[in-house]
Amino acid sequence: MELETIKARMEEDRIEYVALQFPNILGEIKEVFISKSRFNTDILEYGYSNRDMFQMFGEEVYLKPKLDTYQVIPWYVFTARFLSRLYLADDSMEFDMFSSLEKVVESLQDQIQFLIQPAIEYYIIENVNIDRITKDKGPAINLDTKEGRWNMNYHSQQENIFSSYPADFYIALRQQIVSNLQLFRYDVESHYHSYSPSQHKIVMDHMDPIRAAQSLLDIKYITRALGAATGTHITYIPYLFAGHKGNSLELRLVGDFVDNRDLKEEVRYFVAGILEHINSIMLFTNPTTNSYRRIQNEGFYRCYSRSYNPSTAVEINTRGKGEIRLLFPDSSAHPILGLTAILAAGYDGIKKKISLEYEVTTNPKLMSLKDLKEKRIDTLPHSLEGVLESFQSDRNYLKGFVSSSIINEYLNLKQQEIKDTKIYNSAHDYEKYL
Repeated sequence: MELETIKARMEEDRIEYVALQFPNILGEIKEVFISKSRFNTDILEYGYSNRDMFQMFGEEVYLKPKLDTYQVIPWYVFTARFLSRLYLADDSMEFDMFSSLEKVVESLQDQIQFLIQPAIEYYIIENVNIDRITKDKGPAINLDTKEGRWNMNYHSQQENIFSSYPADFYIALRQQIVSNLQLFRYDVESHYHSYSPSQHKIVMDHMDPIRAAQSLLDIKYITRALGAATGTHITYIPYLFAGHKGNSLELRLVGDFVDNRDLKEEVRYFVAGILEHINSIMLFTNPTTNSYRRIQNEGFYRCYSRSYNPSTAVEINTRGKGEIRLLFPDSSAHPILGLTAILAAGYDGIKKKISLEYEVTTNPKLMSLKDLKEKRIDTLPHSLEGVLESFQSDRNYLKGFVSSSIINEYLNLKQQEIKDTKIYNSAHDYEKYL
């Protein structure tokens, strides 16, 4: 898309300000607003920067907008956005995470091609009050939702799924979210109430990996904005209600995977690479300490099955052209680094011709310890700390794709997160031991 075409659209849309958006290290959208007059060929060629960006990155970083990401933002006044790439003064892209994903996708082009269909869950909470001032006295958290068991007749998880109004109390807000996703030029295959109270699911259409990562950024951006506008709190916390299903991010990969009703050789290597590096991948796909409450509650194993199985990390469907379903990521997954790690691990499997093992034909929860040991099937890690240790010894598959600057900054944040959870007591600690 040419600059003159964009400027004509901006005039037509009565745009006065441009939001240059970029993801921070945690995969959250940040934005800088510039006037329409500043949006010119200089911005495209040299980028935009200021001293505060130097403070943020510790380097002179420039934002260069991608013209094909133009979108009017309906909740801002006369404002359009562009997702922007991060460049250093020497035109290198040390801090640009999208370039990391693009490198992996390019490496896979001659090996395996596919589209990705993300299906993400989130909670809608009516009120959240957190006392952050006196937390040394103990946690003071109060949340409320009209779908809570304390506000209506309790529904089991099987009764919650696909609920209709009024059990699906927030359907109007969910429809508003879907309408805005469509406004942002995303196709939504379906949406519905999920298993837990106030839990909702949006299933996107199939798209290329770059667009899929972008969609996950935008889903969170849109939902949180609309939540704030409607006086609700939309959260992607992986595990909220004890004993209930947590928030998942299911990634469905669809391509020409099958030959003579079985997986093609390179596809087998690809899946094998993911299973080989899965404990390390989880640093990006299950990136919070809360993620592992979901993992423990739902019980995932490092294995795959060829049919529906609630406890395998991966499901493979060999009907038609085939489908690979990644079930272990949760909704707090890093939109860009999560996909980068998954695809880089798959590429490593193809490159090294890793043999595909760990197949099960029954729920691994029902298998004997002897059978699990013989098949070398383990549970997935139960803590962020364990995953961090796995990553430290298994990170070479990301070499050449993700810069050391990105990895080191991300590791520092995760190490601090682990440290923080060890300092403060939880509500359960006070209830159980006080």
